[in-house]
Amino acid sequence: MRIGPRNGARKHAGEQSRLGRWARFGRYLLVFLILGLVFVNAQLFRARIDLTEDRRYSLSEVTRELLAEPEAPLRIRYYAGETLREFMPLVDDIEDMLAEYRAAGAPRVNVEVLNTDDPEVADEAERHGLISRTLAIAENGGEQRREVYSGIVVDYLDERAVIPVVVDATVLEYELTARISDVLHGRKQIGVLPGTDGESLDADYRLLVDFLSERFELFELERGEAPPPATDAVLLLGGHDLTVEELATLQSYVEDGGGGLLTLAGAVRVNPAELRAVPAGGAPIFDLLERYGVRVLPALVLDEYHLSFPAPAEGGMTETPDGMRGSDGPPYPHWISMDERFAAPDHPITARLTVLDLMWASPLQLGPVRAGPDIGGEAEPLVVTSPESWLQREPFVLAPEQAPQFERDRAETEESRVVAAVTNLETPAEGREGGRVVVVGDSDFASNLIHYTGRAANLLFIESAIAWLAEDKGIAAAGVRGRGPGRLDRIEYVPARITTLRVVEFVTIVLVPLTVLLYGAVHVRRRRRRPAGSGGD
Repeated sequence: MRIGPRNGARKHAGEQSRLGRWARFGRYLLVFLILGLVFVNAQLFRARIDLTEDRRYSLSEVTRELLAEPEAPLRIRYYAGETLREFMPLVDDIEDMLAEYRAAGAPRVNVEVLNTDDPEVADEAERHGLISRTLAIAENGGEQRREVYSGIVVDYLDERAVIPVVVDATVLEYELTARISDVLHGRKQIGVLPGTDGESLDADYRLLVDFLSERFELFELERGEAPPPATDAVLLLGGHDLTVEELATLQSYVEDGGGGLLTLAGAVRVNPAELRAVPAGGAPIFDLLERYGVRVLPALVLDEYHLSFPAPAEGGMTETPDGMRGSDGPPYPHWISMDERFAAPDHPITARLTVLDLMWASPLQLGPVRAGPDIGGEAEPLVVTSPESWLQREPFVLAPEQAPQFERDRAETEESRVVAAVTNLETPAEGREGGRVVVVGDSDFASNLIHYTGRAANLLFIESAIAWLAEDKGIAAAGVRGRGPGRLDRIEYVPARITTLRVVEFVTIVLVPLTVLLYGAVHVRRRRRRPAGSGGD
């Protein structure tokens, strides 16, 4: 019996098997070596590619230049809890943007994310002036309310700046870059001018002044006083009693110096204590605003979206100076309330607006700038009322007990109205910048009446307007990007959107890679079972 060739065949098959095992080992080793080199390369050479359609995670050149300035560590702390992260994807978007700041400013820029679900961290956020929001959560068959934070603190040497509320990443670059500019270059100088007889900052606008002083250097302007050259913006409260001569200094500041002016003035003068109102008449302030494309109409705007009137104090309740208390009273359509649906989504002033409450506001009619042949521009709306709003014309009825008369003019005046507007003055002169003007048809919403609503949103709106007016034009140009909703954001029902996001995350992170691995495993198993000489390796 001849057994030599068969033994030779077995020996040859054994050698082939050993060679195959060494080949497979070599392939695996090569794969791991390539992965290791990729990891080392990623640590040594950083490259980031923004593939989003609107470039929402790409920093502007202005921001990158600013982040190159610090000579000492610049510390950015983001306060947000896991509770907020679970129910709102904004936390991940904000962290992605902060990662861009860390990468662009390395090694001087340090970014920390702190969990406010920890009571000590929440107390720290409160001490820094961050504002909590109440989140209603369906839990255990009922509704639970949780206080959540989403705010940023910036520290550089002995300077500190705070963003009390961060609601999304669309305006984050503008806001954070502006705060970094504040701590690097010093706080903005803001002149404040009370323009109505009988009103003072101390007696009528103390809450506003205290709030704005946390971010800006405020100083009071005298009537007719020209704003000093270092003034970054001017806040005019009222203005009904300013003369043409006294307004001329503000006109020159805006048109010749390119300054920013925020005017809070309605065309109806209201006495809150007596609930009486009269037209403000042809005050010169309204001629100045028409020059900038904004006409303030002598009427009041009422809206189906409104607040309640504070009930009179009684019993042992603590009274305010006007004899009111903060509890809910009857519906009061004169105190109108607008949320983000009624605000310009692409403007830095209103991009983070959650709500704005106006009290006895006058409507605005917008048009082109009429400041002379060398100055152009057109007023644009910032905030409008709902389509279910209407006007109340003279004689004005304010008392809650006269509620049946509130809708007297509704049938013929019901439509959405502009209540806040912005004008960018354009000038062709080389080396001369055009000024910027923001107008709100109400000054009472900035007064101590804020105390009755218990919401800080009005203060945040005024702060945003002043910051934009006072900001360097380059930083202001960072603007708002990525405001449009993503595909999944179009799912309006929040629980359904969260469930969909989790399913998409599971499919992309778990299911797709697992499918690839299973396919590979099955393919390898089939090849191993394939008979020798049937076309295998």
